Amino acid sequence: MTYSVGVRIDRTFAPENIAPYARHLEQLGYDEAWVVEDLPFTGGISAAALALSATERMQVGVGIFASRVRTPAYLAMELATLERVYPGRVVPGIGHGVQSWMQEVGERVASPLTALQETVEIVSGLLAGEEVHVQGRYASADGVRLNRPPAVPPPVYAGVRGPKSLELAGRLCSGVLLAEPATPGFVARSKAVAQAAASAAGRADPQVAAYMWLSIDEDPRRAQASVRELLSENLADPELPRQLHDLPFAAELAERLERAHTPHDRAAALEPEWITQLGAIGTAQECAHAVEALAAAGVDRIILLPVPGREPEQVTEFAHQVLPRLQRSHSSP
Repeated sequence: MTYSVGVRIDRTFAPENIAPYARHLEQLGYDEAWVVEDLPFTGGISAAALALSATERMQVGVGIFASRVRTPAYLAMELATLERVYPGRVVPGIGHGVQSWMQEVGERVASPLTALQETVEIVSGLLAGEEVHVQGRYASADGVRLNRPPAVPPPVYAGVRGPKSLELAGRLCSGVLLAEPATPGFVARSKAVAQAAASAAGRADPQVAAYMWLSIDEDPRRAQASVRELLSENLADPELPRQLHDLPFAAELAERLERAHTPHDRAAALEPEWITQLGAIGTAQECAHAVEALAAAGVDRIILLPVPGREPEQVTEFAHQVLPRLQRSHSSP
């Protein structure tokens, strides 16, 4: 199999720690690092620039830019600047953004899907060196052309998961970025939707990137305990059932979550054997098996999410104990 393995730099990282951590990831042998732009944490463009400046070969992704936060033409200018300085290493992701955050900053719209489509069309066209004419409902570019577009446009990923958004990703984007926990079943279903849309539009199959929880420990019970609280926060997302419904315990978990009213209740709803199916969680051998199962389902970029606060030990252990076990060819999709 051909796929890359990277690490997401958690939003809680202080800006001054991003560059040294990215450098450490590269030294450990990871293929890429991803940064996030979550309100009210670190800015995505500046975080990506820090990671790029501190490394030599790793690709750096941003997952994601919310489509409504920046004027698309100005986002394209920022991305073009980074791509010209660090050619072939920039991987932007664009999505709807967390709607409650969009509400807080006055950017929530009636049709996030339309906003995403307009943003992707403008950004992709400008990065390709085109003169863009889009008069949209939420975004416009009236005869705009970048003065210094990149020699080769970076691949634009859509950070989405709903069927209509996946279709949009297939029609317009180079790839799709799937949120955690990305299970093999969810990956396969999402990829099929995006591929069908790409085929209908006469485009190449989109690449698939996926976020994957990481908790590695020689004692599986400690690995499960370390990630249980994070998963309980994850399970508060009302959209999560669409990602889990093909797991054998999905129905029972859904019933338990309906009765759960607190984070403690949600954490208690998880059986230990369920936790191991929601990421690379357990021993080195179990983590390797989970990664390869996700790759076999069709993921081109696996992006690990270590337990916050334990990142250095987790990424080091994974690099030393798991990366050598993986049966893969390195990829830069």
